[in-house]
Amino acid sequence: TRTGVFRSTNAGASWTKVLDATAVNGCMDLAIQYYQEDNQNYVFASCGTFAQATVWRALDVDQGQTWEPVLREVDMGRTSLAIAPSNPKVIYALASFYHLPAAHAKDYAMRAVYRSTESGAAGTWEARVDYQDATTLNTLQLTNPVYAFLGDCGFGEENLPIYTQGWYDNQIAVDPKDENVVWTAGIDLMRSDDGGRNWGVASYWWFGDGDPNYAHADNHAITFHPKYNGASNRQMFVASDGGVFRTNDARAAVGTTLASVCGDPVQGQVQWTSLNNGYQVTQFYHGAVFPDSSTFFGGTQD
Repeated sequence: TRTGVFRSTNAGASWTKVLDATAVNGCMDLAIQYYQEDNQNYVFASCGTFAQATVWRALDVDQGQTWEPVLREVDMGRTSLAIAPSNPKVIYALASFYHLPAAHAKDYAMRAVYRSTESGAAGTWEARVDYQDATTLNTLQLTNPVYAFLGDCGFGEENLPIYTQGWYDNQIAVDPKDENVVWTAGIDLMRSDDGGRNWGVASYWWFGDGDPNYAHADNHAITFHPKYNGASNRQMFVASDGGVFRTNDARAAVGTTLASVCGDPVQGQVQWTSLNNGYQVTQFYHGAVFPDSSTFFGGTQD
């Protein structure tokens, strides 16, 4: 929540705060190891939004739980977490950039993708890629890929890598059957096939609705089919400001070239199907009432 992590031990009837994060505007993500029956399991919390972020770890036990900071880097803002189902000792963190005390041009862009292969213990996290990477495409998980190459694509006078949204759409997920296949949800969807070092685009928010490579912008959730096996079942679902989309092949190709970012998908690139059949929802930003109170006006987004 906005003030920290709460836990219930009676099926939600009552709650106790177990980690206070009021000073950093709360905790935005949780991840729990739950496959290791013969090992100690940990719960992780990412705390800090519009503030310095920290990843905390505690034993997943009923009593005597103690939280310790395990990842805290300079300019690390809102951070999302994901544990590899096929190897729970592997955990990833997607961190946005947030500079204190003054605003910075890179705020809310990607700070880094971190990985620990030792159950997230302090000192075991490696930055697989960070914002200084020489390959621009590897740094765009939390910004607008096509705008970052706007000039190179011939769509504008210059590249505009300034549309950063890591405070808003920021999620990471790991392929259930391969600890090195990692997805991120930002303005567009991206995927790495080598443990977070190199990345490719997997969706195009700016394509026409109905195009097989189109998925709506501002993605907030990634989940795999319960029977995903990486072979006969490769279905994956994403949720965004535009609803729910599905791909039937989460192992299909992603675009790693300038041409693919500019709108020329590679052969066999990931395709999407909208599942918004009869889905009705409206997000109001503001409203006003007619003087006689009989009519209401509202401004909406997506």
